[in-house]
Amino acid sequence: MEDGISKYEIAEIRKLNSSSRYRNNKKKFVIENSNVINEIVQNKSYAGLIDKIFITKKYLEQNKKLISQLKINNIKYNIISEMFLSKITDTKSPQGIICILDQLNADKEEIIDKSKKGIILDSVNDPGNLGTILRSGAAFGIDFIIFTGESVDVYNPKVIRSTAGAIFKIPVFYMPKKEIMNLNKKGYKIASFSSKAKEVFSCLNYSGKIVFLFGNEARGIDKDLESISNFNFKIPIRDNVESLNLAVASSIVMYEMSRKR
Repeated sequence: MEDGISKYEIAEIRKLNSSSRYRNNKKKFVIENSNVINEIVQNKSYAGLIDKIFITKKYLEQNKKLISQLKINNIKYNIISEMFLSKITDTKSPQGIICILDQLNADKEEIIDKSKKGIILDSVNDPGNLGTILRSGAAFGIDFIIFTGESVDVYNPKVIRSTAGAIFKIPVFYMPKKEIMNLNKKGYKIASFSSKAKEVFSCLNYSGKIVFLFGNEARGIDKDLESISNFNFKIPIRDNVESLNLAVASSIVMYEMSRKR
C-alpha cells in the first residue's frame, strides 16, 4: 500500500463511480460531499454503513472534530495525498474527503404497507432530475420513492450529489412494473401526471393512500402504468411554454400535497 491507498482500492472506487452494475454487485456506493459525510459519521443509524473513508491531511487539519467522531464510531479512515484523491474522485473540485458505503436496504413491503404518500418515477434518465426529486420528496414529507423501468441508478454519483444527503432521509427502491400494478390492491390511489391530461391537478384529493406517477423526460409514462392510474392530471402552464422540467413538476405536486395535508 502506498500513500494510504492501494492500487486495488483506486481501481475499485473508480469502478464504483463509473459502473452501475459494479455498484449493485458490490452493494456499495461513493459519497464525496463533505457536509453529508460529516452528518453520516455523527449519525449512529448510518455510521454503520460506512466501509472506509479516505481523507487528505489538509482536510483533517481543518476538521479535527471529525477524527474524534471517527474513533468513537470505530470508522476506518486512510490519509491520502491530493494527487491520489484526484485519481478516485468523480468531481472536478474534490473537497478533501471521500466515503465508501454499503447501499441502503429498504424493506419496501413494510414501507408501502405503513405509508400513505409516495412517488413513482418511470424510466427517469437524468441523474440531476432524480436527485432533485429525492431532495424535494424528503423536504415535503413524501414517505417513499419508487423507480421503475430503465431509470438511472439511484447510486449514480451525479444522483447522489444532487440529493445533497436526501438519499438518507427518504426510502428509495426499485419496483418492477408488475408489482406497481398491484398497488391499487394495497389501497393506493394512483395519480399520473401528463401535459396531455384534461384535468388540472388542483382538483386532486390528497386524502388517504396515494402515489404520484411521473414518466420519462421525453416519452412520458409507460402505457401499461398509465392504464392503471385512477386519475390523470396536468399542471397548468402558459400556452407559449411546451412543458415543465420533470423535477420542477414533481416538486410542485409534492409541495401542494404537503400544504394540503
